[in-house]
Amino acid sequence: MGSKRCAVCNKLNEEERIYCKFCQAFLGADTGRKSEPKKSIWEIQGGSAGAGAFGRPEDDRKKKAEEKGILICPVCGLRYPVSGENRPLLCSGCSYFFTDQDKPVRPDAPGKKEQKEKRDEASQKRTHGPMRRAGQDKSLLRLIGLTENAPFVLNVSEEGSILGSAGNLRPELFQSGKFHKIAPQHLALWHTPAGWYLRALKGVTLYNGEEMNLGVSRKLSDGDFLNAGDCSIRVEITGREGND
Repeated sequence: MGSKRCAVCNKLNEEERIYCKFCQAFLGADTGRKSEPKKSIWEIQGGSAGAGAFGRPEDDRKKKAEEKGILICPVCGLRYPVSGENRPLLCSGCSYFFTDQDKPVRPDAPGKKEQKEKRDEASQKRTHGPMRRAGQDKSLLRLIGLTENAPFVLNVSEEGSILGSAGNLRPELFQSGKFHKIAPQHLALWHTPAGWYLRALKGVTLYNGEEMNLGVSRKLSDGDFLNAGDCSIRVEITGREGND
């Protein structure tokens, strides 16, 4: 006995039926021929055709994950995988502060064993042999105030100092009322084995005439000029007495 397949619900009916007993659709005269079962949307999504449609976000995530670079510390050589804006601020090996001048490169990231070997090698270079002093800055930092009504000389601590009326770098000087545009914590200065660094915290800070974005760090050099609000400052970096 023959059968008819409904073109709407895809179910089989007796050959003599005119209307589908399942969905009441008209079976027609030529519906007895075999037809491929229709696939549901879930079957289509699960197959190869759907993998392209629904696989794109995952593929995009994989692609983004593969677009990682390697940020190499210029002092000790440690490597850090980075992706987009996600990057370390401080090197765990030598305390070097990364700046926007430090650009990621694209070699293959080394394995944990290679990282440990490089860390051990960098540690030996910092403590032994002629390379010991190559990555160890021993300089001192002074800030020379150039404002006519309030000249000053400030010795900056290696542990770090905050300039401003609520900082730890002679705050009484900035509480005197002689400076009106310096924020309570205007900028930070600190020392690393790679040298001295500056970071703008609040207000307007000019580095050699160029305005700094808040939170951005810059490496300082002897003779640099800073403007913290309405306070003009010259940077003086000198060698430590007793060191070659």
